[in-house]
Amino acid sequence: MNRKIAQILVILCICIIGIALSFGYIKVEEERKGAEKVWDDTIKAVNNVKTCKYDSTSTVALSNATIKSIVHAEVDFEARRAHIIIETDGEREEQWYINNASYFRSDTQIEEMPIIWAGGDKLIRILGLYGEPKIEFKSSASEEINGTDCWLLHIEKTIKGPHDKNIFEEVKIWIAKEDSLPVKRESHSTVPSNVTIYTTSVLYDYNKSVSVQVPE
Repeated sequence: MNRKIAQILVILCICIIGIALSFGYIKVEEERKGAEKVWDDTIKAVNNVKTCKYDSTSTVALSNATIKSIVHAEVDFEARRAHIIIETDGEREEQWYINNASYFRSDTQIEEMPIIWAGGDKLIRILGLYGEPKIEFKSSASEEINGTDCWLLHIEKTIKGPHDKNIFEEVKIWIAKEDSLPVKRESHSTVPSNVTIYTTSVLYDYNKSVSVQVPE
């Protein structure tokens, strides 16, 4: 009798474990599909953005040095104008992209160069989608940031780099539930030659007035 009871208990344990694993798989699948839906809505919302601003802080860890950059940008996608300020190790540089011209100022020097405004700049500047990356959704959750109710997506991106070497990037992105637009992005990238890049970006003032003028 004890042996039969033990066999029944083993079978019950196997069934319980199987059910638990099934529910766990279903939950993961639901989270993944939910994250994909949030991401699709975000892509659509970003593609409809007319203007935005963002502030970014990047730290590049080299084998023998660390470089920190602070970026402030204002972009008018409809007018094809952008103004970007970059501060790196105490040095300041300004960049303007206006229609088919670009301007660079370092110290007091201004240099003008031709450039063609790229139509995919919205996804690049707002979501960091360089090079048609392969995206894998790791998890999703709800989180409030600066008083805004957001979806928090944790994703991994793989981008084909130079000489067919892959660039791996782990990303956290906070997306406002109200309008599906990103409010913050954190990324950790590993590129060839063991260079690591940490970036935090705060995005704001979507579709508000932006004035970007030709520098004097």
